Amino acid sequence: MEENQAENVQEPVQQEQTQEEVTSQQAESPQQSHADGSASKQKLQAEINWEQARQALQMQKAEIEELRQRLAQQAQPKVEEEPDEFADMDPSDYVTVEKAQKLAEKKAKIAAKQIVGEYMQQQNLENDQARMRSKHDDYDYVIENYAIPLIKQDPALAHKIQTSRNPAE
Repeated sequence: MEENQAENVQEPVQQEQTQEEVTSQQAESPQQSHADGSASKQKLQAEINWEQARQALQMQKAEIEELRQRLAQQAQPKVEEEPDEFADMDPSDYVTVEKAQKLAEKKAKIAAKQIVGEYMQQQNLENDQARMRSKHDDYDYVIENYAIPLIKQDPALAHKIQTSRNPAE
């Protein structure tokens, strides 16, 4: 324990000596201190430049995010829901043929959109699978021997794969 204290006492003395030596060396060479001053000015200027670059980058990121949000808002189709003319009718009221046709058309449009959406999703999946098969020769082997057993062990994995952006990958 006394040895540790002795070492601690010696270290500050050595540090003080090195600081004194540094100051005496600086006093001896004024040209070197001038060079150090210009070097510190250059470092300071470099730090200022980096800070300005960081600020510019942050502003650019904020602007990009704002533009992305605007683009997303513009890309979203504005769907105006048709008012349901049957919602305010009394269940005991008679339905005219015209209203029945409108209801049938509305239901058919909804069903057609759903069927087309499912068909498009299936086609995209098949295209992605074909692309993966052409890209990776062992695609079918990996799916059959690795993916299917994992899905059997963890049914939630099947849902995650199905809802992923590209299930074939």
